[in-house]
Amino acid sequence: MLLLWIAAAVLILLDLFGKFRFTAKYPAAFVLIFAPHFPIMSEILKGTLYGVYLLLSIYALLRLNIYPIGRHRTSSHRLNFLYSGKRLLNLSLYLSFIQLVFYPIALHCVSLPLSSLVWDILLTVFIICFTALNGMLRVIFTSRWLNVLKRLICFMFVLIPGINIIVMIYLRHIAAKEYDYYEYKLNDMPSRIENQVCHTRYPILLVHGVGFRDARFFNYWGRIPKHLRALGAQIFYGNQEGWATIDSNAELLHRRVLEILEQTGAEKINIIAHSKGGLDCRQMIHTYDMGKYIASLTTMGTPHYGVKFADVLLKHIPTPVVDSVSEIINNIFRKYGDKHPDFKMAVHMLTEEYAAKFNGRVKDSPDVYYQSFSSVMGCAFSDPILTIPYLIGRAVGSKYNDGLVPEPSAHWSNFRGTITSKRIHGVSHGDLIDLKREDFRGFDMIDKYVEIVSELKNMGY
Repeated sequence: MLLLWIAAAVLILLDLFGKFRFTAKYPAAFVLIFAPHFPIMSEILKGTLYGVYLLLSIYALLRLNIYPIGRHRTSSHRLNFLYSGKRLLNLSLYLSFIQLVFYPIALHCVSLPLSSLVWDILLTVFIICFTALNGMLRVIFTSRWLNVLKRLICFMFVLIPGINIIVMIYLRHIAAKEYDYYEYKLNDMPSRIENQVCHTRYPILLVHGVGFRDARFFNYWGRIPKHLRALGAQIFYGNQEGWATIDSNAELLHRRVLEILEQTGAEKINIIAHSKGGLDCRQMIHTYDMGKYIASLTTMGTPHYGVKFADVLLKHIPTPVVDSVSEIINNIFRKYGDKHPDFKMAVHMLTEEYAAKFNGRVKDSPDVYYQSFSSVMGCAFSDPILTIPYLIGRAVGSKYNDGLVPEPSAHWSNFRGTITSKRIHGVSHGDLIDLKREDFRGFDMIDKYVEIVSELKNMGY
């Protein structure tokens, strides 16, 4: 009998050190047939055999719930934790269905007291629920493909019998797809870094849109700059004002470009501009004859033909209200760093009426490669921050918009396409700059920027 205890101890040690894992996929499938059934097995096994069974079963259940995977599958702790959640969900689903086989066989082979059967069922249900809850929480907390609303919905239904099975299957599906996707990216990253796929000939200047500034602690461009730098890009920021006019920001950007050229010794720069920043850059290139210093201008969601939403606001909101709001916002942005904020004029410059005049007088430089991208939201709830302007945009005729800019308005010069996802989320005006630092299924904005910058590199820019 002592040999049985020694064998059990050796088995546990081998599993702990990964030499022979009886908590691995297929051995665990066999162990878990019997592991939760302490009351029933006490009727079948006696003495030392039951003690050994109890030791191995308790160890297996604890090991699988505390450390479900035997080794780090990737260098990402997040992905490993996500994968462990997926495995726990698989185990809980397996445990649920294997009982349909176990109980008929056990009751046929052994005559059990009713009290033992009840305790066995309660214990088994508890273990299944605990394992499922453990797995669901791991996925909910680590998945990047679950937004805040989806997380809340999962939390709401996680303990409701029947519905939680659907939630489990959904979370398991999300975890499996997300793990495979990011594991591929993780494996591909060393090659990208080695090849410096974003190491362009000229530095890259990122120019923000209206209502923001380039802050030190909250990057307007989300995770994009860090990723581009890791792949070899040399990144700078426009540092223009948030609510200044196009003309005022053009002057600031002119000085900024010359400053970067002097600092780096580069002959030219590439510009990637978002929203109104694209108009600021077009004005800067035209007014200051900067074609000889700008290799390319890429505009993301820039309202080249105006925003009907701005026309409607200025037309229907009483002038005193507009003036009051303008003064409040101007005062806020003066404290934030703007020297010449002019909210009312900045909004006017986004109207379709102003855009027509702007495009008539501001001409593209033949020395600059211009390209543009647009995006569209899938529905009003794709981006809660932009739900109201999205609905207003649709109401005034902009059926397809990104929450602010009508899709056709973002087309300029060499239009490269509309960025969206295959699913209902779409891509909002904020998603274009990774504003919320969230990842979505069927859409990777960071990868899109890598693609854009890599193409600029391959074009010799």
